[in-house]
Amino acid sequence: MESTKNRKIKSKQGILVISAVAILITLFIGYRIQIIHQITHLIQLSHGQKDKKAHEQKSKEKKEYYCPMHPEVRQNKPGRCPKCGMYLVPATQEPSKEQELKEHEHKQKHQSLYHCPMHPQYISDKPGECPICGMRLVKIDQTVEPEPTRTKYHTVEGRVPIKISPERQQLIGVKFAYAEKRRLIKTLIVPGYVDFDERRFVRVNARFDGWVEKLYVNYTGAFVKKGQPLAELYSPEVVLAQEEYIVAKRNSERLTDYALRKFNLLNIPEFEIRKLDETEIVRRTLPIRSPASGFVIEKNVVEGQKVSAGDDLYKLADLSYVWIHGNVYGYEGKAIKIGQDVKITSPYNPEKSLPGKINYIYPYLDKDTRTTRIRVDAKNNGELKPGMYVNLEIDVDYGIRLSIPSSAVLELGRTNYVFVDAGDGYFEPREVKLGIRTDDYYEVVEGLSDGEKVISSATFLIDSESAMRYAIELMKNEKGGEKQINGHKH
Repeated sequence: MESTKNRKIKSKQGILVISAVAILITLFIGYRIQIIHQITHLIQLSHGQKDKKAHEQKSKEKKEYYCPMHPEVRQNKPGRCPKCGMYLVPATQEPSKEQELKEHEHKQKHQSLYHCPMHPQYISDKPGECPICGMRLVKIDQTVEPEPTRTKYHTVEGRVPIKISPERQQLIGVKFAYAEKRRLIKTLIVPGYVDFDERRFVRVNARFDGWVEKLYVNYTGAFVKKGQPLAELYSPEVVLAQEEYIVAKRNSERLTDYALRKFNLLNIPEFEIRKLDETEIVRRTLPIRSPASGFVIEKNVVEGQKVSAGDDLYKLADLSYVWIHGNVYGYEGKAIKIGQDVKITSPYNPEKSLPGKINYIYPYLDKDTRTTRIRVDAKNNGELKPGMYVNLEIDVDYGIRLSIPSSAVLELGRTNYVFVDAGDGYFEPREVKLGIRTDDYYEVVEGLSDGEKVISSATFLIDSESAMRYAIELMKNEKGGEKQINGHKH
């Protein structure tokens, strides 16, 4: 019995020993495995930190900066974009192309833009002041409207069609005019100067040799009447002719006729001959009388001077009519005709005008001014004096032509354009070719049809709006590649 119990006890003790050894072996093996895992983890961490440092070093060496508004602008150091002035951001923050486009579209839909009313080409994404004129920037209405149907005519570079509500049209004072055929009359203001009428010059000269005994008119500028004595001349030849006439009259009719012909050759007036015939008294001196009324503009004689036959004693000018010379440009001279009425005004008395007529157009150009010279014949009431400057107003009739008001025309370099009413509140910028210009109208050679309606007032505001819309379209499509605006690629 005791041996059996001892065997059982020993058997249990062996089992316990074996279990304890198994447990110890199991614990030992688990501990070793845990240590191996920890060592492996530490090795991996060490390698990971090295890779991370290497990656950071590599990215640091290749780090780039770009402009969010202009992604094509890149550089390897921070700074500002040379195009828009925005701060550059690291390229590691650069979004994908798809995300970039989505963000750009979202930004354009929700971002407010501001522009200068005086300089619509300046656009900013934040409020402030215009760097050009200092005006406060105003917010841009970015409501997108469908464009009207294009026409066959040329559009204008840098402008786009716009839509304006009737209320806003009334607010900014939009007015309209029609392209229609009307008579175009242009008033030319031509500077001119008064001159003597060359047909009214008179020269007083001696028909015989003699000496000046007395001067009745002894200064330049004196006004003389026709028949008025100017000077007294002593001439032995005239005295001898008078004596011959008296002798011939008493003795022979044939000799009398010979003496009379001699008087005519010496230019002795008939009333002087009749006086000699009546009194038979020989005069020592004979008066030189004025052959016409006018002003003395030249005096070439003094008392006691000896004169010869043919010498000019006086030069007279009749100022009852004068000439006025003016110069017109070649394209204006084509419409001017001889016999055309002219209104003459003086800068000294602009409220009063005198009538005149064009009596000659010179057949050559002035080599210095490249202008055509015209001559106006005018009756003088004493107000027009030779050498005076006046203005010639000439109404030139160009006939019936298609035209629009001059206030409707805008200029952009060498391009002339108007805004045409395209219907439903749309206004289209359209290039036009212009002809002659009168005081209030332009002739339309090409670009408009008879009856089309154009804006004739508030054109500056409409043009500014159109230019601003064009700039906005460029900004919106800057990242989308080329897009056609106004039929042009950008």
